[in-house]
Amino acid sequence: MSISQKFKEFIAPMDEDDVLEVEQEEDTPSISEYERPKSKVNHLPTDTKMVLFEPRSFDESEEIAKRLKENKAAVVNLHKLQRDYAQRTIDFLTGVIFALDGSIQKIGHNVILCTPRSVAVHGEISLDASEEDLPLSVAIEHYRGNEEFVRRLQDQIDRMERWNRVVVTPFFSPDQIQIAERFCGHRILYRKDGGYAQAERCRLAFLPWEEEVQIPVLHLKAKISYSFGKLAHRDVLGALMNLGIERDKTGDLIVEQDAVHMFVDPDIGNYLIANLTQIKRCAVHLEPSEESVSYEPDIAYKSLIVSSLRLDTLVAALARLSRAKAADLIRSKQVKVDHVILEQTSYLCDNTCVISIRGHGRFQLKEVVKETKKGNLVIEVGMYQ
Repeated sequence: MSISQKFKEFIAPMDEDDVLEVEQEEDTPSISEYERPKSKVNHLPTDTKMVLFEPRSFDESEEIAKRLKENKAAVVNLHKLQRDYAQRTIDFLTGVIFALDGSIQKIGHNVILCTPRSVAVHGEISLDASEEDLPLSVAIEHYRGNEEFVRRLQDQIDRMERWNRVVVTPFFSPDQIQIAERFCGHRILYRKDGGYAQAERCRLAFLPWEEEVQIPVLHLKAKISYSFGKLAHRDVLGALMNLGIERDKTGDLIVEQDAVHMFVDPDIGNYLIANLTQIKRCAVHLEPSEESVSYEPDIAYKSLIVSSLRLDTLVAALARLSRAKAADLIRSKQVKVDHVILEQTSYLCDNTCVISIRGHGRFQLKEVVKETKKGNLVIEVGMYQ
């Protein structure tokens, strides 16, 4: 039986015998409105430019495709489809739109607009906007020095919302992660993973809805011998750079006494295994590993006396510079506080911040121990080894 015949039987009026027969059946299961197929519109007025759809099954996506091929725009409300069927519908319509050289975009929660090439769409709709949300051009002003990164971040979020798919970023540095988390706030669902619990460099996954997601991170391990000298983090990073590996393809690099651990994008795993066979004069053989890694940074603590918690004062004490030279470093964007570049010399640091000074190292302000009789502060700081 053809689809058209089934459709005619579905909408055809029943005679009296049919009605009586239905009334006599006691065990006929009721059909919920979410399972009941909607009637297809076979004939549209000739001046119709847009058709609204609220599919209750994946089969109805063929009707949507038919209207798109007739050069009509379609607004599709996916609320009454289960998530798996909604994703199948989006995938199907994406293929149709691609073939028609049209466009598909999200215009509301679980609502998409599909347009053929002959239909132009102008304007934008803010999704899930709140009083705290700002236009991108305004939001970028809050991230001076990181404008390009924020634009790329917004592009990735747009892709997630446009295609209703999980979008996974490259590896981000700790400062980039902090910017991304502030930028996303509560309006964007995301997860992050760097391959182990204490990872500093992580990949983010932007989610169109709440779900469990496995972020692809490959753990490579190589046993090493210090017969030819001790390896440091910079040696491992340098070896990767010499192979042409971009930094955003690699996560944390951990150097232990007898092993090197690398957390990388799985796409470059086979290339590294085949080509990274030596670091300095030490031969290495990388292999995928499922070993659990726990890493705590090596921090050496000491006490310092400072006049205040101003950033220029702390930088001068930590780097053993004059206040003037410390201020120059800050103004030249060579100082980060909690992974964010600051140019304000008078910025007051809190008791638990991390200060990074280019060329001098990274320091953790642990606590203010006491105040001296002269009004100075005794602080405990740690230097990352």
